[in-house]
Amino acid sequence: MSKMNVKLAAQRSPEREELAAAIAANLEAQRSAEAARAAVALAKKIVADVMEKREAARGALAAAKESHSARIAVAASAGEALSPDSAIREARARELEAADELESARSALATLEAALEDPEATHRRAQTRVSKATEAVVFSQVDAKFAEIREAQNALGEKRLVLEFMMHYLDHFADGRREMRSKIDSFMFNISPFPVNGFGQWKTHPATQAWREAVDALMRDADTELPK
Repeated sequence: MSKMNVKLAAQRSPEREELAAAIAANLEAQRSAEAARAAVALAKKIVADVMEKREAARGALAAAKESHSARIAVAASAGEALSPDSAIREARARELEAADELESARSALATLEAALEDPEATHRRAQTRVSKATEAVVFSQVDAKFAEIREAQNALGEKRLVLEFMMHYLDHFADGRREMRSKIDSFMFNISPFPVNGFGQWKTHPATQAWREAVDALMRDADTELPK
């Protein structure tokens, strides 16, 4: 680890330390779950392959029986003795072997599928931990952002008072001023001090884009810098 990385880690807040640990645990849980899912997928392929092998062996056994029956008919018609033939015995041995292999493959698949539940559950818990740790990092910035907004709102209120003071000295009905007075009155008394209605728009509004991108990155890197 470089000196820069050590310095960054030392400067982490408790919330970011927990997030870093949660991300590391989630990556490990993800790798375990992916390995378990890969094992199940491979076992399913093996079962499918062995099923094909068994069906082929069954077909070969049926063909051997038909061939043997035809040989018996030919020998009997010719009044000859039937020559020894091990085709049926060998075909049956291959069919039984394939059946045993299929039984073993299915048993292995069932075991792997049952074993998959634990790593997947662990991965889900790890993902939840990352989400909660990310929320904690964001929440740690709420007080500062709230104070910033209150300060900005107070500053806006002061500017509105100055504008009211200025308008007090205007002749409301003087030429060229009536339209301006109407605009100002509408702004001061009818329009919210907020430029947009925040209900639901926080999900898509350009003002929150930098935060949405930062939070998404934060879930992968605990040292992601949040917007000011």
